Amino acid sequence: MQLHDAQKQLEELVKLQPNFAYGWNLLIPVYARQQKWAEAEHAADKAKSLGPTDPVIAHSIKRLNQALALSKTAVDGEAETYAREAQIQILLGAPEAARRILDPAMQWMPTAVPLVMTYARSYVADKRFDLAEALLLRTAELDPNHKSTWSQALANLQAARPQTASAIGAE
Repeated sequence: MQLHDAQKQLEELVKLQPNFAYGWNLLIPVYARQQKWAEAEHAADKAKSLGPTDPVIAHSIKRLNQALALSKTAVDGEAETYAREAQIQILLGAPEAARRILDPAMQWMPTAVPLVMTYARSYVADKRFDLAEALLLRTAELDPNHKSTWSQALANLQAARPQTASAIGAE
């Protein structure tokens, strides 16, 4: 299902059941993944008003606020722009969408640190540590000038295996 289709179905749901907190909650990442920030914030406000102490709703709102803050961070160059957009998708629980964002840029910037690190994070978010490791090893072969960067990223990956994507690489 495409995001647009999910959006339409969820909008119809909350139109029919305006007091259904989880319908509003589900709209938060759907809007945010499309960078419809005002709509996402409105859905968050509605969800919170209907479920003020619900930990699932609180978590969604926290992710929305993190994604919104990340969307406003300044970037320098194309690689960083692609990486930021992909990081937003990872944060919103869509690592596959992050890879779709990064794929074209990785074709012409296969050793750009922000791209590779973010791509590796997308694999870690899917708990595919093997693919993250393979990516970092391949990049280390392609880019011997940044050997220490890739070695550190691999070490961080080994340490992060039971943890989360945020442990990989420092930028």
